[in-house]
Order: sequence, then structure tokens, then C-alpha cells
Amino acid sequence: MAEGKPPKDTQQGKEEPSGLGYRRLAMNPVAPSLAQEPTRRQERRGRPWLIFLVVVIGAAGLAWVAGRLANLHPGAEAEARLRTRLQGLEVWQMGTLVDARYLAGNKVRLQLGSHLVLETDEGRNAARQAALEAMDQFMQERPDRDLYIEGYQGEEQVLRAEYRRRSALLGPDGQPVPDVVVRVKGDPEGGLGAVVREGTREVR
Repeated sequence: MAEGKPPKDTQQGKEEPSGLGYRRLAMNPVAPSLAQEPTRRQERRGRPWLIFLVVVIGAAGLAWVAGRLANLHPGAEAEARLRTRLQGLEVWQMGTLVDARYLAGNKVRLQLGSHLVLETDEGRNAARQAALEAMDQFMQERPDRDLYIEGYQGEEQVLRAEYRRRSALLGPDGQPVPDVVVRVKGDPEGGLGAVVREGTREVR
């Protein structure tokens, strides 16, 4: 061996110091089970809200379907029965009402006589009274639901009536009466299509 040369094992086989080296900076590996545990806990916490949301959406969907089914056209027999009721009223016999048909289970179309002059108070009051009497009969035919009437002269809608079953007004004697709102084309309060206000409610 030549003098002055260091031994081979001390020149190439020497280990790098590890005191403050890169190996100390490496993060300790985390077991997969520990890494997944927080995610599982979050999933468990979110699951009740998901179930609640599904239940609410399902209930709303069922209510919508039930409402649609309840308000399907009731058929020719029910329409004939309502028309027979209305034909017994004086407003029909006087020609103020001349026809009636169901548009849906909670909506009726009335045909008003062409002789009514809705530009006058007398004509509007006659149309309003006809709608109120028709609504009375409609309420008996289709109880426990909100009801709507659309009144036409020819092909023009000139009247709208609404009945709210969950609401009631107080009559002159202090007794509750059905909450029925009638709007007629040309009403001073704004007429058909205006916002319903307390002052426009009909109290019978």
C-alpha cells in the first residue's frame, strides 16, 4: 500500500452526519387509519342533515302532488251538478250569469250576460253580487279548499273572485263570515289585477 493514501473505507464508505441533516426534517408518516378517521367523523356529522333535507324535499314533493291531484278537473258530472245549483239562483234566471264550467278542481269560469254594463256602478255591483252567490254554491260543492272564480264577458276576463278557507272576516253583527274578495273591471280601487287590500274585501 502506498504511503500517504487514506484507507478506502474511510474515503468513500463514510456515513453522512445525521445530527441536523435532511433526514431529521422529514415528517413522520401517518398511518392510513388515522388519516381517514377525521373524514369519517365529518361524514357521520353531515349524514343527519342530508337525511333531513331528503325528508323535507320528499314531503314537499308529496304535498305538491297531492295538491295537483286534489285540484284536477272534477269531471262532467260535477260540472253539471254545479250548473244546476247556479241555475236555481235569481242571478241566473235574470241573465246575469249565463254559463259556468270548471277550469280545475278549485277554479270555475263564469260567463256573464252581455247586457251588463261594467262601466257603471250598477253593472259592476250586479256582476259582483252574481260572483258572491256563485261562490256560495261553489263552496258547498268543493269544501275545505281555497276557491277561485274567473268571470268573462265574451272572451274578455272582467271579474275575479277568491275565497280563502283559512281566513274569515267579521260581519256587521260581529260574527265571522267567509273571506271572499271580488274584483271587477273598472273598480275605483284599481280594478281587476290590482293588489288586494283590506278595503276591497267583501263582507256579507
